[in-house]
Amino acid sequence: MRKGNQALRLLLTKLYKLPYLDKIFEDYDKAAWPTYDKGTPTLVRVSVYIITLGPINTNEMTYNLDIHLQQSWSDPRLNLLRFGVNKTLSLNGAEITGKIWKPDLYFVNAKRERTHKVTMPNQLVDITPRGDVYYTMR
Repeated sequence: MRKGNQALRLLLTKLYKLPYLDKIFEDYDKAAWPTYDKGTPTLVRVSVYIITLGPINTNEMTYNLDIHLQQSWSDPRLNLLRFGVNKTLSLNGAEITGKIWKPDLYFVNAKRERTHKVTMPNQLVDITPRGDVYYTMR
């Protein structure tokens, strides 16, 4: 039964794999920001939606926040039109999100930060046909 499950998983992976993803990442350098070749910084837009605030500890001068964080930028290297894809691609999971460049966002004076990981890491990457990236996490 276990070998059957592995065979089924392999078959489903082959059937549902997006063939152009491998081509996109062939020459993609995630260490280089999208405008590296132009010598300019990449404009990153940040949106924060506060889900919960509290408790507030006045003695320690701390508070907790639960947020949805979205960062967006344009990455011409991820232009899907050159592969004939004319729809937004939504990807989740660390395997894919680990392949693209992401901004190094940090919170000044944060004592502790963590991402939500129940039942899996809450990360979503939407890539538009023109290469606009929307990276959302909780």
